[in-house]
Amino acid sequence: MKKTYYILTAVFLSILLVLSFSISGCKKEAAEETTAAETTEATTAAETTAAETTAAETVVAGEEELYILSSCIWGLDQLKPCLWGGYLAEKYWQERGDNVRVKFAGPEGWDVDAILVALEASIAKNPTGLMWIQLDIGEENLLRDAYDKGIMVIGLNGSAGDWPTTFILGTDQFDFGKQQALKLIEIMGKEEFNVACGLAPTLEVHRTRLRGAQSVFEQYPGINFAGEIDQGVTMEDAVANASAFITSHPEVDAYIGLVDNATAGIATALKDLGFKPGEKIMIGGSKNTESMQAIEEGYIQASQDQSWVAEVFYSVAQMHFIHNNVVSVSNNDSEIGFIGAPKHSITSLPWITKDNIEYFKDQKPPEGFENFDTGL
Repeated sequence: MKKTYYILTAVFLSILLVLSFSISGCKKEAAEETTAAETTEATTAAETTAAETTAAETVVAGEEELYILSSCIWGLDQLKPCLWGGYLAEKYWQERGDNVRVKFAGPEGWDVDAILVALEASIAKNPTGLMWIQLDIGEENLLRDAYDKGIMVIGLNGSAGDWPTTFILGTDQFDFGKQQALKLIEIMGKEEFNVACGLAPTLEVHRTRLRGAQSVFEQYPGINFAGEIDQGVTMEDAVANASAFITSHPEVDAYIGLVDNATAGIATALKDLGFKPGEKIMIGGSKNTESMQAIEEGYIQASQDQSWVAEVFYSVAQMHFIHNNVVSVSNNDSEIGFIGAPKHSITSLPWITKDNIEYFKDQKPPEGFENFDTGL
């Protein structure tokens, strides 16, 4: 019995040994085939990568078109959407084979010397186009020289001073003021009240907004314009100046902040002085952090958001079209029946209220923005 068992065991082990050699041989052949296949795949992948690399190089090949936004940006809340617009414009055109670059220059605050130095440095790069926000700080000659050198000069924020422009794109400043005044009358629900406006009084852009608001108030005998509040240079200035004005003018029923710091400064001052939300009605022209908080808290009833993403994106797009066409697309040519892009494009100004603020708070950078070289 045992003998039979050992014989069977020996036979079984012999079979296993034969099988193991067979399997080993199969594995070896399979491994050789896999290695060959992997080598082929690796070669194909390398060829694909090389082709993709060539394609990627093709995307940014050719003459570089450099577009620079060189101007003061009041703060990070205004800078971010400008950067997003620049990123989207650069990405859009590069994906279509055009070597478009968008860069930014200038300080994130009010430093006249630094702003003008940044503008000079931008012009020295001889860009294809230059976007500038009117500041009235003596920039006229520099911008005129840039224009004369063949650099496209764009009046961003919907305005331009005493200097030539290729086109103007952005907010209609006079209409901005009118919309602010009309919204205030709508919310007040009456045509008799005292109102004051906050702005940077030395900037022509802001004075144009004020003239727009006053053009509406003048149509209502019962509306009394009580005065201007200077927003100063910093947010601390804006709050201090607003506090002083509010304290000395208790008769004022409503306020308009025609620009960012003025809006946030007045709202903050009302809160600091102990006023309840809605006790004084306020309309703003801002989407900065402080203003958004004041909307949520009820100190600002409505505020307008400038379309900075659109302003930068479409400025780059229009300059790109002009640069790549034999005829200027910023002017109409009646002789050949050519109708080009407008010389002055107006962007929208959506209202932000407590009811829709979540939409505006949720705005985030576009995908891939973290890899964008802003030039700052």
